[in-house]
Amino acid sequence: DKQGLAGRHFCQSGIQCGRGRIVYVRPRSIDEALAALVDGRAIPVCGCTDVFPSQVGRPIGSPVVDVSAISALRGITLEGGIYRIGGATT
Repeated sequence: DKQGLAGRHFCQSGIQCGRGRIVYVRPRSIDEALAALVDGRAIPVCGCTDVFPSQVGRPIGSPVVDVSAISALRGITLEGGIYRIGGATT
């Protein structure tokens, strides 16, 4: 479906940051993440260590979708002779 963040209730919160609020979503599955990102407005992150410092002095006007809680994005696997390193692997 193309609802994006509207109508979704998975770990969404408004976080006070300076003078404004940030829409922060932390989905637990790839399907939830895709639903949050479908409208193209949200910023996908994995922990936010690059996003917040890069916005010093400027409000974050887009919703933030933190994919760090998605277990399917963590780990290293060997599939058909090819190593796959998940995007949330540290």
